[in-house]
Amino acid sequence: MLVNLHSNKEIIEKIKINGCFDTNEVLQIAWITRIKEECLISMNKVPLNSCGNHGVDANFQRFLPQVISTSRSFVKLVINDKVQNLLNTALNKNYIVASRYYETGPNGVNMWHDDQTYVNKEYADSPPMSLVFIIYLSDVMDYDHGPFQYINKSHLNYNKSKKGDYTSTEVVDGLQKDVVTVFGKSGTLIIFDARTLHRAKPHKQNNIRSSLFFQVSKYIEDASNFKEKILLDPSYLSESEFNKNNLFDFFGFNVENTENVYPETDASWVPPRRLFVYLKIISKQLSIKLLKSIFEMLPIKLKIKIRQKTNMKYVDYYSLIQ
Repeated sequence: MLVNLHSNKEIIEKIKINGCFDTNEVLQIAWITRIKEECLISMNKVPLNSCGNHGVDANFQRFLPQVISTSRSFVKLVINDKVQNLLNTALNKNYIVASRYYETGPNGVNMWHDDQTYVNKEYADSPPMSLVFIIYLSDVMDYDHGPFQYINKSHLNYNKSKKGDYTSTEVVDGLQKDVVTVFGKSGTLIIFDARTLHRAKPHKQNNIRSSLFFQVSKYIEDASNFKEKILLDPSYLSESEFNKNNLFDFFGFNVENTENVYPETDASWVPPRRLFVYLKIISKQLSIKLLKSIFEMLPIKLKIKIRQKTNMKYVDYYSLIQ
């Protein structure tokens, strides 16, 4: 699954000094393929009045939240001994804050921001309280493919009073020389302190760039332990796996669930190409509904006869008039 991963000491030390660690082609191709296939099953669902997880659109990107409820292979990745040992070493008691698979299309723009989740700002000056993991699931070998960028050592100057996004102009003023760009093939792993200023450089190619994201935070009794709503498919875990490595804590069973979601979306985010798909489905359903309405206006005996002849589902019409 994971190959050539550095030691915990090396990873933590680099994050402590620079705010970020990255290494190329860590996740094996077979696991990348499995995760993408499992995610795309839910990603490609058309969510018109449907239950379950599905993709959403926002800012030239398509997201699949709650990957731990849709991809068995992703769950095996995050509970892998190497990952859990790293988290327990760096954060002690910890829990997963968010997980998502996302695809970025042409013109995708991502502003500079941090992912610090703690409301209690006094914790911002401490050692890492939250780590973010990003895995490239596509090759990102030049600037036009929207590589991950971060500002070296920005976690050491975390602005506790600043919330929200930073413009490129704000970053260019005095910080441009500290921008580090991470190029890499599919399977490249990036781990960074959530206080580190970062972004994905604008994606200018016509291909779709896919990535995995998950964030894990240190559990603190008296802090506001932010997390997104967590959905977990329990069939992905065996009893022995669940009892290992404090997964009870990791999946947040001792942390109050929330209604927080990312991204926050509505119909205005739906791109034109997908609107046409929705309109096609709606048009078809309107036609079906109209025909059904006309059918239900027929006499009961005739409706029963038609249903029998056409193998339609039986409906107990007589119960309606008793």
